[in-house]
Formats: sequence, C-alpha cells, structure tokens
Amino acid sequence: MSLKPLRPFVLCGTLALVIGLSAAHATRAQEGGGPSADDRGVNDLLALKLRPLRFVENAGQWDVEALFRADASDLEVYFTRDGLRYVAFAEAGGPFIDGTEPPVDGEEATPLMDEEADTTTQFHVVKTSFVGVEADPVVESGEALPGVNNYIFGGDVGSATGAKSFDSLAYRDVWPGVDVHYTQPDVEFGVVKSTFELDAGITPDVIGIDYEGADALWIRDDGTLVIETRFGPILEQAPVAWQEIEVATGETTQIKRAARFVLDGTQVGFDV
Repeated sequence: MSLKPLRPFVLCGTLALVIGLSAAHATRAQEGGGPSADDRGVNDLLALKLRPLRFVENAGQWDVEALFRADASDLEVYFTRDGLRYVAFAEAGGPFIDGTEPPVDGEEATPLMDEEADTTTQFHVVKTSFVGVEADPVVESGEALPGVNNYIFGGDVGSATGAKSFDSLAYRDVWPGVDVHYTQPDVEFGVVKSTFELDAGITPDVIGIDYEGADALWIRDDGTLVIETRFGPILEQAPVAWQEIEVATGETTQIKRAARFVLDGTQVGFDV
C-alpha cells in the first residue's frame, strides 16, 4: 500500500507510504502443517508470478457487494465500498468462476448450477474494513484496458457480459482528506499496491483498517504484516515512506521517512 500524509511543520509537501500485498503459495504452507521458515522470507512469493493486473468491474457476475476484482493464482481481491475482501484458495481457481456462489467467511462455495454437487472449493475469506469512515467513498476506475470479460453460467443462472477491466482504482475521501489508490505492484511478484494520499494538515493516525476472519495477524521482524489463513499467509510488505516538499527554487524533492505498521488487536494503522 502507499500513503501520502503531510507533516504539520511542512508548508508545502506530501508524505508517501508504500505497501505491497502478496500471498504465499497455499500448497507449500500446507505441507508442513503451517508456514515454514522459508514461507516467512522473500522466496515465498516465487509461486505467485502474475499476469498484468486487471481490475475487472462487476457486471452481475459476482455478489452485488463487490465493485471490482483483481486476482492471482490462488488469491482473489474483491473491492467493496467499505474495504477489501481477500479470498485465499486451496488450489487454483475460485468460487466466483463458472457461476459459483459468493463466499461467506469460513464457508465453502458450492456451484449454483448444481445445488446437489458433491465437489466444493475450499477457501478462506479475510475481510478488511476502513475504520471510522462516516460516508461511503466515491470509487473511480482508471484507464480502461483492451477487451471485455464475458461470464456464461449453466442452468438458470444466466450470464454477465461486457465487463470492462481497468489499470487502477481510486477511492476518494475514504477519511476526510485521504484518497486511496490501488495499482499494479512495482515488483514482479505481488498482487496489489495501495497508495494513501493525505491532504495538507492530515496525519497518518486518521487511518485504520480492521482485519476480520484471519487465523492470526502479526508483524514480522522485517516489518511485513502477516495475515494467516488456513491455506498459507497473505503478506503486506513493510511500508516505505517519503515526503515530497517544495524547496526555495520551486522544485519538488523527496525526503525518506521511517514508517512501520502498528497493530492493535485486529486493527492496523501506521506510525510515520
């Protein structure tokens, strides 16, 4: 994720905090009965090489709560008005493909086309919510990508066609003076990068995100936030912060700032 607050003592400037979301491979986490030592290091991302990120709009193929979706091999990220939904799977594929029913925390997905089907997809849902938000933010899509997505379901489920894809999303005024941007990660392995932009006079302590449904939530020694699921950890890389200020010449320069996650129960914030 990324964050842009402004320090009170700076006349004109912005502070940016960058955080990347990734996921460890589900099978590797299960083999040893839980995440191994390697799963807690950089190499746990090697099984999650992504195609270019696409934010696909909901044209009726998913639950009405979902506005957009971005996905990897065994992790899907749904974007709602009040936060994100991380859906981790035991194997590639997901409950929303081919007409399957949207998940409820801790349940299994059964295909809508066959209510008597014996096969189900195992998954784990972690719900994140913006804390202290008084009104729904305006959600804007970025540049449209070529092509459309069509979803054809069996039985009486019907179809959803013409769903467009975009290169980014922007949530305006999630908290007063705070916009949140979701974009393609800068690294080869990852899922989503988030950028919080704070207006002048706004500090990072206004931001809080609650995590519901995780088996455990903790911060590694390297500053990474670990979101434990039954199929392996979802990782939010340690925040990187800098401040943009205007110097006497009128040019803008960047100054790096120390930043870290702050964990209070299931709620995560930032210390910059």
